[in-house]
Amino acid sequence: MGLCVPFAVTTSFLSLGLEWDLNVRLHGQHLVQQLVLRTVRGYLETPQPEKALALSFHGWSGTGKNFVARMLVENLYRDGLMSDCVRMFIATFHFPHPKYVDLYKEQLMSQIRETQQLCHQTLFIFDEAEKLHPGLLEVLGPHLERRAPEGHRAESPWTIFLFLSNLRGDIINE
Repeated sequence: MGLCVPFAVTTSFLSLGLEWDLNVRLHGQHLVQQLVLRTVRGYLETPQPEKALALSFHGWSGTGKNFVARMLVENLYRDGLMSDCVRMFIATFHFPHPKYVDLYKEQLMSQIRETQQLCHQTLFIFDEAEKLHPGLLEVLGPHLERRAPEGHRAESPWTIFLFLSNLRGDIINE
């Protein structure tokens, strides 16, 4: 069973490890180096966040979206992607058929709820996010809205959603 790194230790280890990884292992992405560290550290240091943190990484294949996501996961969780507190979804693999969107919504809600009940700090990665059915994004709404109505509020206060997308990669490259 994968274990979450205890939250009290996470922000200090995250700052040192993630900062080193971003500065030494990542090349040509200076905006990512600055923004990801500052944003994630700030979020995890918030005593009781009102909503989940959503990060969206865009660019063509090979630009480092998955690489940075993996760095973040490895610095937050001892077992990295194998942690029970991390779930990765690939739109075309996990949610391939639009006609089953209602079933996918139930499954996604269930997986988020179960993971949040198990872990104090959770992370969900959605690869090929541009291919997600809009109905699936609705499931995430209560987690991403400030002061969600009671009964719809996220179980775990520290939840991070990473969206990895090829959308607009051509414009970013220009």
